[in-house]
Amino acid sequence: MEVSKNMSGTKKKTYRGVFIIESTDDDDEEHDRKEGKALTAMLELAKRPVLYRYIRTKKELEKMLRQFEATTYRYLHLACHGNRNEIGLNCDDLSLEQLADGLAPFMDKRRLFISACQGAQRSLAEPLLLSSKCYSVVGPAEDIGFHDSAIAWASFYVLMSKKDPERMVREDIEMNLERVCAFYGVSFDAFFKEDGEVVMRNFGPKRFPRLGNKTRRAPGREPN
Repeated sequence: MEVSKNMSGTKKKTYRGVFIIESTDDDDEEHDRKEGKALTAMLELAKRPVLYRYIRTKKELEKMLRQFEATTYRYLHLACHGNRNEIGLNCDDLSLEQLADGLAPFMDKRRLFISACQGAQRSLAEPLLLSSKCYSVVGPAEDIGFHDSAIAWASFYVLMSKKDPERMVREDIEMNLERVCAFYGVSFDAFFKEDGEVVMRNFGPKRFPRLGNKTRRAPGREPN
């Protein structure tokens, strides 16, 4: 387990669980399209500790972040709609800068996984990583469909558990993002703090071709 401090300054141990906070629009609610809910079920099957909370407002987000801190779970998974500039809760919108400010007090020695279209942006990651002891920010680099998102995240968490069930390290995160993005044809960005600066790595199908793609070979040469 890793050690962090709560807002009162008391040291505490963080735990390998995933705390999922989700908010969708009215249409998704009506048709029960909830990626976080589906992901919760898959992680429970995989024996990864997980808690799920559904919210609609900014005020409820603040309340759930306090719950996240109290659980000592190490991984925050935020599932919602978004774009390059903001995320959308059911009743409120937050700019990525506002989201970073709201998350910072609760993210020391923890990792943020944001499941929102184009949600993994420098405007979120940089202020969060530089103003807290948050280890990393990971999320989709482009628009991503509901089903692709749920299965990609489930695969990522399961691969991480198989590599090390107790913790995540940067090397393993990068390796498994390569695998997931290559296999499912999705694109993710990951931000880390390195020598006091925020660095980004992109993972996607263009860099890691999917199985079945045809490859060119020189005329007259047979495959090995």
